Amino acid sequence: RYTVVFLPDGRAALRLDCTSGQADYTAVDGGISLTNLATTDALCPSGSHSEAFAALLISAESYRFDDTGNLILRGPDGALHLRPTLTGVTWQWQGIADNDGVIFVAPPEPERYTLVFLADGALAIRADCNRARARVRTDGIVMVIHLGGVTRMACRSDSLGALYLFGLHNVEHWYLINGVLTLS
Repeated sequence: RYTVVFLPDGRAALRLDCTSGQADYTAVDGGISLTNLATTDALCPSGSHSEAFAALLISAESYRFDDTGNLILRGPDGALHLRPTLTGVTWQWQGIADNDGVIFVAPPEPERYTLVFLADGALAIRADCNRARARVRTDGIVMVIHLGGVTRMACRSDSLGALYLFGLHNVEHWYLINGVLTLS
């Protein structure tokens, strides 16, 4: 009931319990500023934290990500701990990396290898010229992907589609840090 979506154009879309709104933001080198907050005038029920949530957002001066990818906004009035969500983004595969983060397999066209997490727990997958559906379950940083149907188109000989699907099938954990989704 309390969400913030930081959009690439410098706007933030807000849900504050029963109200919605938007603000402008700038975020640079761990500093953040939200301005021009505008919300609807819905009267929230007793016990709502919409005003306190909005006050903490507007007073935020710094941000950081903790070890599990939660976004922490901090200001003189306190801190907000925001858990990331995966829906609403088309994630493009950037490659397979070793434990030091060095990528040793990278698709030449990342847009041909995508994930879309749907609100109903489904996962829409593009694996080069093929499409797949899956169910995804998360619990904290634990993620389990159960692949469903996969089309069987004959892709180019240099396709990484099978490797991509194999990797997704073996995912055990997820991390979202600085806007980068890492599956391990």
